[in-house]
Amino acid sequence: MHQSNHRLPDAYEKMIERASNALYELKDKTTFNLHHVLEESKQKAVYLGELSHEEAAQIAKYIHRDLYDAARHVLEQERDFSDCLKLEILLIEEKLIKRISSLIEVIRHVVKEPTHPFEWHTGEVTGIGVLKCKSCGKELHFHQVGHIPPCPKCHKSHFQRCW
Repeated sequence: MHQSNHRLPDAYEKMIERASNALYELKDKTTFNLHHVLEESKQKAVYLGELSHEEAAQIAKYIHRDLYDAARHVLEQERDFSDCLKLEILLIEEKLIKRISSLIEVIRHVVKEPTHPFEWHTGEVTGIGVLKCKSCGKELHFHQVGHIPPCPKCHKSHFQRCW
């Protein structure tokens, strides 16, 4: 893995925190735009020297994918986000749950219908949750934001979210 890529999970968390704060401030307004909020988060990360433009764009893409997939699932299942997590509550920081739940609530108003199923790949960054190998079905549990490794069972690199 490229050495500079080790900072991407931290950057993911910073960008999602900035986006969450911005969306939280906008949630009482009649219109808001997730793309605009993520763009502002990207620009701030670049401006502060935390990421290159390319890295910030990639992280924003990962955040967008993860949030839309989680929101789609919540809408399909018609239950609270906390019920969707297959992780023990003690493993998840309360602050992160509140931020993600807040984002999901905002996204419920934004998401219409996904245009395509999401896919996760080795080397990308993802948030908390479970990914399942599309080749062998092995589940990878993410207790914190991190890089997606190859499947430990079959070494393939394509995954889907496992709810």
